[in-house]
Order: sequence, then C-alpha cells, then structure tokens
Amino acid sequence: MAGTGGTQPRPPAMSDVAHEAGVSHQTVSRVLNDHPSVRPETRDRVLVAIERLGYRRNSAARALVTRRSATIGVVTTGSALYGPTSTLVAIERAARDAGYFVGVATLTSLDAASVHTALEHFLDQAVEGVVVIAPQDDVAQAVERFSADVPLVLVAAREPDPARKAHEIAVDQRAGARAATAHLAGLGHREVLHLAGPQDWFDARERVAGWREALAAAGTEGTLRQGDWTSARGYRVGGELADQVVAGAARRRCSPRTTSSRSVCSAPSGSAVCACPSRSRSSGSTTSRGASTSSRR
Repeated sequence: MAGTGGTQPRPPAMSDVAHEAGVSHQTVSRVLNDHPSVRPETRDRVLVAIERLGYRRNSAARALVTRRSATIGVVTTGSALYGPTSTLVAIERAARDAGYFVGVATLTSLDAASVHTALEHFLDQAVEGVVVIAPQDDVAQAVERFSADVPLVLVAAREPDPARKAHEIAVDQRAGARAATAHLAGLGHREVLHLAGPQDWFDARERVAGWREALAAAGTEGTLRQGDWTSARGYRVGGELADQVVAGAARRRCSPRTTSSRSVCSAPSGSAVCACPSRSRSSGSTTSRGASTSSRR
C-alpha cells in the first residue's frame, strides 16, 4: 500500500485483500488454504483481489501461527561431484512436488562444529525436517552426536544400524558393484580391475566390498587401483592400462625364432603391431623390422 512522508510502501496485507473483495479475513484465509467450504464465485472474487493488489502470503507469520514452515533443510558438503549434486537436485524436486521449500547449507569444513552449526541454523528457522547428504565418515559421525526434535534423514551408503537415531537411506552401492563385476566375469573376462574412490567415502568402500564378493563368487582375479573421483585420475589410470595392454600384446605377438638364415615373426597375419628383431647375416648385428600397422576388417 502507498506510504507517506517518503516512507517505503508497505506490502498489502490479508485485511487489504478482504476489504478489496468485500469478504472477511477468515474467508481470504480459507481461499489461500484451498478450503472446500468457499463458494466458487467468492473464491474467484478473492483471487482477483489478490492479483490486483499483488498480495503475497507472509510465510514467516504463517509459520508462527501454524507452527509449520513447509521448509526442509538440506546439509551438503558442497561437492561438485555428480553423486552428491544429483542427490541434492532430486531432494529439491521431490520437496517441491510435495509443497515444500528447500533451504541448503553448504559445509566448508567437515568437523563436528560446522555440522552442528548448520543443523542449529535450520532448527532456528523452524524447518520441518533435515536431510544430510553425508558421503563421508566425519559428517555422519557428527550427525549421530546431534539431537534434533524434527525428522533427520541421513543419505549415507553404509550398513544399517537400528541403534542410530537418524533415518538412513542410500543407493545400494555394494549390489551395483557386485552386479557390474559379475556381468564382466560372465562375459569370460579373467581379470576385473576396480578403480576405487577415496576410502573415507561410504560409497567407495561399499563398491569395493561388492567387487570383492563378485570376484570370489566367480573365481575371477581382480586388481584394485586407488582413485579420487576426479576425471583426471581416471584418465591417468586409463592411459596406464592402455600402455600395459599394448606392451603385453606386443610381447605375446612378437616371439622371434632365429635360424642361420632368417628370423621369423610369430605375430598373426593382420596384427596391429609387430616389431621383431632380425639378425644380419653379414655382421651378426641385431636390427628391427618396421612395425606393421595394417589390419584386416
């Protein structure tokens, strides 16, 4: 509404909507809460008044009256990795579909004090529940030591324990790794390498456990390499593996059998690479034939 003396205009109140629509304050409230007892023509008149005045419900005032804020707090580590980020997006979408807003607190430190400060902030805002995306040991342990009078959900891929106070939910990382490894073993692969994530992450430890279980069940060999979730580390390990494969293939394919007159390369016809040494008749020195890059399709 218009201000006087250069003061800022105050926002329209529910009483202004009631006056504009020619109804009571309680009728406006019933319309806002979608109560079924309001006649259609009265509802339309109130909605027109709301739009004309630009009325916005005061969520803080409503929360004081109803003791419900329709807000859920989410504590996250601020990781830009796909897993935690996609979890946050999914929480926000599900909350919005259920008529809730989401407030986010991003941790810059994983110590207990930082976690407790974030949780206290949300409780001061009268949130109706808190979700903590806790992929690491430190965050989960800090949450376990916190006492809250609202529902507290922990997203942590670890073995369930009924003694824990928080509700826990997670993707079954162990089953996923077990299924992927069993699939590769079923295709006839004799060795399955697992590039693991940091071992202070629940997800990483559960994946290693599932990988080991599948290897044992299939009688397949396995190699464990340590990663850090970054694409750069994955690229380096992939490059190292590619070099090992190429070197191993070259050793298997090129097995020279020297006679008095010639050297024979045992690499099959059409092989990608063959560089087999041959002994010169005149000097006895060893040379190398050029690598063959031809291949049959």
